[in-house]
Amino acid sequence: MTAMTTSISEVLETMCFMSLNLPADKTCDDFFKEASGKVFGCEIGFSGKVNGKMQIFMPDRLIRTVTENFMGQDPDSIEESLLEGTLKEVINMAAGNTFSIYDSNEVFNLSIPEMIEGSAPVKTGGEELSLYIETMDGNMAAIMTYEA
Repeated sequence: MTAMTTSISEVLETMCFMSLNLPADKTCDDFFKEASGKVFGCEIGFSGKVNGKMQIFMPDRLIRTVTENFMGQDPDSIEESLLEGTLKEVINMAAGNTFSIYDSNEVFNLSIPEMIEGSAPVKTGGEELSLYIETMDGNMAAIMTYEA
């Protein structure tokens, strides 16, 4: 959990100039209950010392801000394919950094990030770690499911 939290914070703060808050009294279920409008979801699989997947979900407004900060583009003129590409890059960097923090001596293989149809978590069993993340521009959710 610490590695995932640190990684997501580093990626969004360093690459997208966003500060984060992780409220202890909120869950990913709260994110999906509160979310309005379109929510973009993306997942990346991993294998190595542990196997599983990481998923990140952001509402349209937040992913537009992330894309604007990351790519330097006006959020109102950004096409959906660029929003999806940004989310794929964010999850790729977050997953890679998570495993580097978790165990820098272990090799983890990452799959190609894919958008999640329906933008809701896909449960697969195993252990689950989840984060409800607040930013100034909206809230997001990150979920990691894994099996050792």
